[in-house]
Amino acid sequence: MASGDCVLIISGPKNNPDKRHLFVFVTETFKAENRVLSAVLVPICTVQDSYAADKTCMLVPGDHPFIKNKSFVYYQRAAIMRVTNIMKDVWGGKTILKDKMPKDVLQKIITGVRKSPFTPPDIKKLV
Repeated sequence: MASGDCVLIISGPKNNPDKRHLFVFVTETFKAENRVLSAVLVPICTVQDSYAADKTCMLVPGDHPFIKNKSFVYYQRAAIMRVTNIMKDVWGGKTILKDKMPKDVLQKIITGVRKSPFTPPDIKKLV
């Protein structure tokens, strides 16, 4: 897995726990403090009236084949994830590989990691 790779991960809300969101790798893989191969991923969420969207990085249909509605990068939920766990879930059918994020859109997302006031500080240090 590498920066720009995208996966659909089960991460739905309480009322729809099996819903998958598109997650984007914003770093190359690295060995975390526990020596486990990891990467920083950010989720992409559809803009809805029921909650406020982080407007740092808005995405629209055409930015990625999976994006069908106006969406935002949910920097508050950016996370360091174990690549081995992601791959086990891909092999098990729980997580789905998607098309790579176009380079220009990926750069916009990475720039937003640094700009968003909602990005966790430990994530900003890694990106």
